[in-house]
Amino acid sequence: MRKLETIFGELLKLVPRYQFEKAVNQYQGDRYVKSYTTWHQYITILFSQIKQKDSIRDMVTGLEANESRWYHLGLTSIHRSTFADANN
Repeated sequence: MRKLETIFGELLKLVPRYQFEKAVNQYQGDRYVKSYTTWHQYITILFSQIKQKDSIRDMVTGLEANESRWYHLGLTSIHRSTFADANN
């Protein structure tokens, strides 16, 4: 069985996770975070840019529609208020 890489997966490879986590630790980006990390926020924003989502409600609805496909990224269900707080 061949493993096919999605376009979204290819875009995520452009920013190596190790370097991303290193920068987050250096600038304490996840200092007061409990579950929705900076990496999850990056995935959400990348998804919204690809799908050309306009609002937080539209982004969350799009993510919920594909929730069963996000397990390999560690992304679980997201709420609008959580995403809005992370963007602040």
